[in-house]
Amino acid sequence: MELIKLIILVLSLAAIYYFIKYLVDSSAAKSIKKLKLKNYSINSSLSKKELKGRKREVELKLKQIEREFSENKINHILHLILSLITAGVWILVWIIIANNVGSKRDRLEKLIDEANLTLVGIEDVLDEME
Repeated sequence: MELIKLIILVLSLAAIYYFIKYLVDSSAAKSIKKLKLKNYSINSSLSKKELKGRKREVELKLKQIEREFSENKINHILHLILSLITAGVWILVWIIIANNVGSKRDRLEKLIDEANLTLVGIEDVLDEME
């Protein structure tokens, strides 16, 4: 009888694990898709006005990405309290969330780097025009 209860508990925890992983992965993927930079081609054939417009677009997108990056934090104190209340069961959820938030923050850091490189390229072309 105890073995059956243990098996049910393990299966329940596995189901909860995959459900939470699915929820976190799908929400992270949606928000990253919204933040992707357009493929900005920078060349000197564009007019100064067009380059300034593209620079402004990239700056706005960069602010949006940085805001998303700063909002993606884990409340470790809350997870610790929940882990204590649930006798350690919540630790699995905490690990999943921490892993997914960490990978999302890594992707956002790459987007920030791309945006900064794009801005530098636009500024270089603008400097050459002057």
